Amino acid sequence: MMISVLQDSVLGNPVALWLLAVAAAGSGWLAGRLVVAVLRAVLRPARRPLAQDALARSAPGLRLATLLVGLQGGLSLLDLPPHVAQFLEQGVRFAQVMALAWALTAAVDALHARLATGCAGRTDKVGGSRAAGSAADLRRLSVLRLMVRALVWAAGLATALGTVGVQMSAVLGAIGLVGLALALAAQGLLANLMGGLQVLVQRPFRPGQHIEVAGLSGLVQHVGLHSTTLRDAQDRVLRLPNHLFTRHVLACDDGPEGLHQWLRLRLAPGTPAHKVEQGLAILRDIVTDQPLLLKRCRTGFERIDASHLELCLWFAVAPWSADEGDHLADAHDKRSRALTQIHLAILRRFEAAGIVLAGTQPIGAQPAAPRSLSVEELRPEAPEVMRQAA
Repeated sequence: MMISVLQDSVLGNPVALWLLAVAAAGSGWLAGRLVVAVLRAVLRPARRPLAQDALARSAPGLRLATLLVGLQGGLSLLDLPPHVAQFLEQGVRFAQVMALAWALTAAVDALHARLATGCAGRTDKVGGSRAAGSAADLRRLSVLRLMVRALVWAAGLATALGTVGVQMSAVLGAIGLVGLALALAAQGLLANLMGGLQVLVQRPFRPGQHIEVAGLSGLVQHVGLHSTTLRDAQDRVLRLPNHLFTRHVLACDDGPEGLHQWLRLRLAPGTPAHKVEQGLAILRDIVTDQPLLLKRCRTGFERIDASHLELCLWFAVAPWSADEGDHLADAHDKRSRALTQIHLAILRRFEAAGIVLAGTQPIGAQPAAPRSLSVEELRPEAPEVMRQAA
């Protein structure tokens, strides 16, 4: 009985062949679920929230695409009229491409959600007040999301129509020329937007942190899609285009390890060796005693010159926190206070130890009295004497 049913013909194909076609479609659906499960297992130990969210959003589109692949394989098993087989095959290919476009736009939505959270939910403290995400940045981000989604859907539609035999070369050529013209006209804007996206995604620095890029330095006040705002030590506001962060080396000075500083001290050339050693020890003691500095430093006797002996000191100012806002306005204020204290301490300790800096005189030493010139020395025929006297 069962064998006779399987041998019955439906639309010119045995029932058994139809069951095989359904099984092929089902295997495509199972393959889609397996692929998504494997990707989740791979991404879970990596702890990448953005990739996990993108996979979760694009999973329905991926499953649909693999289901359509299985359906295409099942249809190939059936003996259908040529015009029907061609129509179904083209329809399945069209749906496959659009399913992939759906999955890609879902990944774009995940990236947009991550960037929007970074803009609107920023809680870093800057100068004692919380830095909120700019509404203008959120609007730009929404417009950018719509543009990218429209581009993905347009590319998917053009590709899908090409798979079903529609000639899209002329249309795509015109679109490509228009896109190239727009890209050339707005290449600066696009470079800044890409730099802003990179900064918002990777977060190499945060508001309130001291950075240096392309010879400019200051405290980060706000990170936007087009530009980043800094405030330098002279209290000037610097607006840096974000493309600088992709073309130049970025130095983040103020992190958990503090704001790194270094000093060069030039001693008088006749300073004896034991005084140089004493000076290095004094520098290390000063760093240890200063409350605004981290308790670690490096010292070195870097240079011997005819005019001076050079000592170097590397140290770090402790990171500024909002709890210090009642007596230290910001990281710039803390750095200025720390440098003032360490400079005064060096002068006091070196003076007490009898260590003389190059270009200065020991405390209590009398400057040479000015020498009067005689009439003979003022004569034109004695230029050498005049130069020596000067």
